[in-house]
Amino acid sequence: MEDDKFFLPHEIIFSILKRLPVKSLLRFRCVCKDWNDLFKTSLFIKEYLHHSSHHRGPSLLLQWDYSIFGMLDSDKKTFLPLRAPSVNQPAYMIDIIGSSYGLVCLQIKVGGSLFLWNPATREVQYVPRSKNTRWYQICHIGFGFSRVVNDYKIVRTYYYLKRVEVEVYSLSTGSWKQLEFGNLLEGVSLHGRFAATDEAIYWFAYLNDIVILSFDMATEAITLIPAGPNIHWNVKLMAYENKLALLSGMKLWVMEETTSGGFGQRWNKTKLILNLPSVHSMTIWKNEVIYKCEPVGLYLFNLTTNKLKFLIPWEYGRLMSAFNYVESLVSIGKKNSWTSS
Repeated sequence: MEDDKFFLPHEIIFSILKRLPVKSLLRFRCVCKDWNDLFKTSLFIKEYLHHSSHHRGPSLLLQWDYSIFGMLDSDKKTFLPLRAPSVNQPAYMIDIIGSSYGLVCLQIKVGGSLFLWNPATREVQYVPRSKNTRWYQICHIGFGFSRVVNDYKIVRTYYYLKRVEVEVYSLSTGSWKQLEFGNLLEGVSLHGRFAATDEAIYWFAYLNDIVILSFDMATEAITLIPAGPNIHWNVKLMAYENKLALLSGMKLWVMEETTSGGFGQRWNKTKLILNLPSVHSMTIWKNEVIYKCEPVGLYLFNLTTNKLKFLIPWEYGRLMSAFNYVESLVSIGKKNSWTSS
């Protein structure tokens, strides 16, 4: 009877554990077999990721000069250097391609090898090369997670015989496949970095005019979308409130879905934002635009209050990239994987 005083129902234990940092959960694996097994279940992993994404909020993953990784937590109070992933390469040879729901896609600068990395668990997995003999061609790579099919995907596009070719790596299958689009991508060329929402990966493209190439991660279909008003190559593609957004000078345009299953041509100008020649936008973090100002530091511009706030000083060299990041227990598989030392 004495032990009953300290008994907690399974549902309450579950609810408590999903609110803890991954670092704590990894230590708690040795508490008992039930907890160790629980942390590996798809239900707990899914619930943990949902809570981390919607309640704890994203951290900011930063890369400085291809050599220093860091994490700024969601309450904006602590910046911590992050141990670089162990991929048998020096840190300055690693480039971050993208971050999505707890996993990060990396690329080695020389040779182009790809890796998937979970910074919270420190697992790293080598992404095998496809059998495509044109792997070494200049390409554009996108990375994202589809809630519809519950899968992480790497999309690789390259230019061959006057058209864009596309191949996709799926984490669930651990393999690449070549996609066929007939003449849809003939004469199309891609430009710049990608942006990703829960549904699709986007690039700027050119086909007689500037357009946006949309890759639906669930259906693996491609759509060419009109780029909207007054778009030029200096405009940045971003994700804002899980919608595609364009940051153009002082304007933030957000694309609204106007028809079921497809995109209309309606862009909403939602904000008038900062326009200073000495600063450069990096990403949108929750409801704030991250700006870098060399050699001073990082700033936050709040899209609701229209106020600019200093974030962190410039101490680590040149900032290369910034990404939203949420902790997860998502496993990247045992094959070709290991834990960073």
